[in-house]
Amino acid sequence: MRAAAGRPVRHAGLAGRASRGTRAWRRRSPGVSSGAIEGSSTEGEGARPAVDQAFAEARARFLSPPRAGAAGWVLLATLALFAVSMLHQRSASQLLLLVGVLLFHEAGHWVGMRALGYADVRIFFIPFLGAAASGRDPGAAPWKEGVVLLLGPVPGILLSLPLLLFAAAARSRLAADAGSLLLVLNALNLLPIAPLDGGRLFQRVLFSRHRLLEVLFLGGAGLGLLAFGVWHRDWPLAVLGVLVLGTAPQQFRVLQLAHQLVCRDPGLAAPPSELDEPRLRALHDGARALSILSEPKAAGAAFSMRQLHDAARRRPPSLGISALLGICWAGAMLAAFLGLGLIALGPRAYAWEESRDGEAGLAAQFPGKPARTTQMGAASEQLVQLEASAGGSAFTLAFTEPIPEDVLPDVSEAMAAGIGGSADGVLDAGETTLGGFPARRYRMREEGRELLTAIGAVNGRVVVMQVRAGPRGLDLDAAEHFFGSLRVLPPPPPPSP
Repeated sequence: MRAAAGRPVRHAGLAGRASRGTRAWRRRSPGVSSGAIEGSSTEGEGARPAVDQAFAEARARFLSPPRAGAAGWVLLATLALFAVSMLHQRSASQLLLLVGVLLFHEAGHWVGMRALGYADVRIFFIPFLGAAASGRDPGAAPWKEGVVLLLGPVPGILLSLPLLLFAAAARSRLAADAGSLLLVLNALNLLPIAPLDGGRLFQRVLFSRHRLLEVLFLGGAGLGLLAFGVWHRDWPLAVLGVLVLGTAPQQFRVLQLAHQLVCRDPGLAAPPSELDEPRLRALHDGARALSILSEPKAAGAAFSMRQLHDAARRRPPSLGISALLGICWAGAMLAAFLGLGLIALGPRAYAWEESRDGEAGLAAQFPGKPARTTQMGAASEQLVQLEASAGGSAFTLAFTEPIPEDVLPDVSEAMAAGIGGSADGVLDAGETTLGGFPARRYRMREEGRELLTAIGAVNGRVVVMQVRAGPRGLDLDAAEHFFGSLRVLPPPPPPSP
């Protein structure tokens, strides 16, 4: 995602007659008449000095925007907030990978903006949502905006392809996770939904050709994000949809007023340094009309002046540039579909979640929420079983009631013999550990499918962990992760007297 601060972000549409929406705006803003829009004030003599002072302050901020603070500190501070907001959803390793992928994506925007002469370029994180890059270049050429937008997702998609090829050949879980996240995150960013990069590209290339189309596209994107967030209970996404939807009416007012101003005086489309005082006053009067305050602060008025001026200056890209940007977008999406096929060839990716049993004092990571059952084991012992399935594979953790230490080895051996006897054949056997305790490991075949089983005495109980192969065979990487995730929980603190 790329954010733009103080830089043109919308287009005012094609020149034409002012609509009734502008007349309605005038009625809602009785302090500003059509004469004020043209640069002549209607305030009384007593109010004139205050208006002149407000105009002078806003003009100074408009012509010389204050530079942003230290970009490095902003990046570090927002990164810390983002990490805190995501820790409850992801493990430390998953969060580290996500941050790396987001930084790579935003670095593409950053490099593009720096290379094309944007000012105040910075990267920052947004808690619960992701990251963004911002910069200022009033009146940037349409092709520049398109290039900057594509430089975020396209490099990530292209990098994901060799990573996924390597993951498929070497069965590398790290390469598969990194390639999959690079591909999915950047492909989603190319979708034609504002405020994603793909949505902003479509808005710039297609919908900016008429102000009504642009506002309808923005409102539709907001409704879509809101509905998707509510349906999937993704509340940060739903809030983003509300914010996008809420900007549509104000954006319509900006586009309408900018359209009227540039029709009255085409010279308003000149660069800021070439605007004379009457034109600057016209922008200031328009900024006052856009504000909900009777007299906006200098910073707010200067921001609205930049919005109006940016909208007045923007023109849709030529058909040739639009076609070239569209071809680049389509090529990136085609590469993303190719990457989805590579994901299917590589090791499967699972969303690991830790499940704990406080009574047994054990915890393990499952690819989803496990189901809990109780049954009798092969040696007539009672077993508590936790099982989850993903990708056709079944992941099972079973453990007995506490067993006295003098009979624990015998029960463990009896259970191991029962497990081996129920299989069609033991293909391999060896030593391993479960939760830091020694255990036996068996690779077996049962009913035509492979099983990988580990059994041992852990924390005064016999523990069995098993992975049953899915249609694509036994996922050894996932089995190793599952077995290695078992840990003994610390004992609860004694009750206070």
